[in-house]
Amino acid sequence: MTDKAKDEVIKRAEAIVASKNVETELLLDEYVKLLKAYKKLLKDLNKLLRINTRYQTRLEKIANQYDRLKKVILPICVYVRKMKMDSNYWQIEELYPASKSEYGDKNSLSITDNVGLKDKREKRYIKEVYCGDPLLTTTSKVLENQSVTPNQLKSHLRKLLREYKKLLKRFTKAITISDLYQENLKDSLLQLDVLSKTDTLTGLPNRYELGKRLEAEKSRAERHGRVFSIIMLDIDHFKAINDEYGHEAGDRCLVEIAKCILANIRKEDTCGRWGGEEFLVLLPETDIEQAILVGSRIIESIRKADIFYTSERLRLTVSGGVSVFEKGQSIDECIKLADIALYKSKQRGRDCLSW
Repeated sequence: MTDKAKDEVIKRAEAIVASKNVETELLLDEYVKLLKAYKKLLKDLNKLLRINTRYQTRLEKIANQYDRLKKVILPICVYVRKMKMDSNYWQIEELYPASKSEYGDKNSLSITDNVGLKDKREKRYIKEVYCGDPLLTTTSKVLENQSVTPNQLKSHLRKLLREYKKLLKRFTKAITISDLYQENLKDSLLQLDVLSKTDTLTGLPNRYELGKRLEAEKSRAERHGRVFSIIMLDIDHFKAINDEYGHEAGDRCLVEIAKCILANIRKEDTCGRWGGEEFLVLLPETDIEQAILVGSRIIESIRKADIFYTSERLRLTVSGGVSVFEKGQSIDECIKLADIALYKSKQRGRDCLSW
């Protein structure tokens, strides 16, 4: 039902109620029209509440996984619970397929249950909702009463109009909340997507995301006959830093080293945290000679970096290993070669690059 249609229902009913001399037939006719509009609005409201319940469930699941999102999501969830306690029919759970609703963004939810609900089942539910609403039960008795006077009918019509306005106000609130749910759900899913592929400490791609990018680069290289290189970097004596200064100092080192690496690679290159104190650098369109130059530049930059914890300068170095992808290799094989080269650097005394 459009806003214009709702306005017309209210205007027409108010005009009838305000009239001094109205025939019983006209009153009954208006009563039936308003009752029909009320039923339609009640049905739509319950559909919308069902959709909002699904939004709330999805948002609460995300909030349970990521505590930081609760500050945004929970106030809205609490608001909905307050609304649902206003009267009995707000407690009714509707088995309506949200994916078929005209309200909200259908594509933002993955609702598979209840899709394809039978018409009979839906009609039976609607009947139950109407029977459960005290106002609708009263109106049915009024319509069945053959001896009702115009003044009595006008009184009932006035009451029905008042309840219709109240229901319309609740419906408008529910629409507003549904819009907020959609926006919060989109934002939360976006944050969830970012967090799933990002190392929260350094802000770099995590191992999972690196794996996806490596596979994508492998496909591209094989398809177009290109090359790419990998540099594995490992912080030297990282455990000693944690033992002497604490894990907070270790975290600071990881962040600063990530910055040093990013400052020495191109925009099209990827640097990610492979695990612990290990970093992986993916260099598309880069042969072994070019990769050695990049790796050497990174190692020198970290050696000269001014990294402080409290007031003390931490002297950090990294060891590195380089490998170049060759056609027919798997990603695991290419990474293994870089790891072997990294191990050589450790054996050579650290703070150097091998290939």
